[in-house]
Amino acid sequence: MFEQTGTSPIAIGRRWRFKVQGLDCQNEVRLLREALIPLVGDERFLSFQPKLGLLDVDVASGLTVEAVIAAVSTTGMTAELDGQSGISKDAAGADGCRSCSGEPAPVAQALPDHPDGVIFEIHGMDCGDEVAVLKRELGPIVGPENLSFDLINGRMSIASGADLSLHADILRAVERTGMRAELWKEGERSAGAPEEQRRRRVQAGLTIASGALVLVGFAIHARANGFAAVLHESLAREAHPPVLAMLAYSLSVLSAVRYVAPKAILAARRLRPDMNLLMLVAVAGALGIGQWFEAATVAFFLRPCAGA
Repeated sequence: MFEQTGTSPIAIGRRWRFKVQGLDCQNEVRLLREALIPLVGDERFLSFQPKLGLLDVDVASGLTVEAVIAAVSTTGMTAELDGQSGISKDAAGADGCRSCSGEPAPVAQALPDHPDGVIFEIHGMDCGDEVAVLKRELGPIVGPENLSFDLINGRMSIASGADLSLHADILRAVERTGMRAELWKEGERSAGAPEEQRRRRVQAGLTIASGALVLVGFAIHARANGFAAVLHESLAREAHPPVLAMLAYSLSVLSAVRYVAPKAILAARRLRPDMNLLMLVAVAGALGIGQWFEAATVAFFLRPCAGA
């Protein structure tokens, strides 16, 4: 499919061919179409072979190789130029559509390799809401088309098409979101990695504590006032929970919002509400009307990013 001249791949038959790791059924084809059609403008420029894990992009679409790789990375898959594919159709067919059958597809977690780009490790990036916030803050600086994210590994890639001289502006933009960025290099341990691991351990501990305290509060509340008073709104207003139950509920809420509250406050300051802020408002509203059990359960179950 390709001939190599120096280090630049040459498209044969007016198509770039990519090997996409994680592409093995129609669910992934749909995700790739959603990511690529806005860039190519017409579905006719794309073709897929999910059993072989191959994606073909017509050169006439005007997309660069780097742009395709970056777009594919936003779906959780990774792409690389494919020269001679050694996978036979029989072998691919025997493997089947694993992700459609309920088994997870083996997706490589590495970011696409941008030869002249840069990769940042983002401390505090736990969920899709925070990816959206980063895109909103960094898009005007480097261009949204130059951004891609590896949520599982907490990394952000900025392609070579961006103005990488704006390094300080990029760091300040990330800080405005309540997160922190530092350059990432393969094989090197970042300076903030131990702190990030400690944060995640504390988060996990607080999540477990929040759930346990909900159960303790519920047990004390139900024993004093009965299950109906805990679960039925009108009865709950007439029979306030015991002090010990309110204490357990309060500690549960505090444990759950420890990492949510700072992000919610930042969202309020930017006048751009997100799930963190909405969750905090819901918990405060429940406490305001005396629904202690509801407030604690909302805080525990609706931790948008803190427990991701």
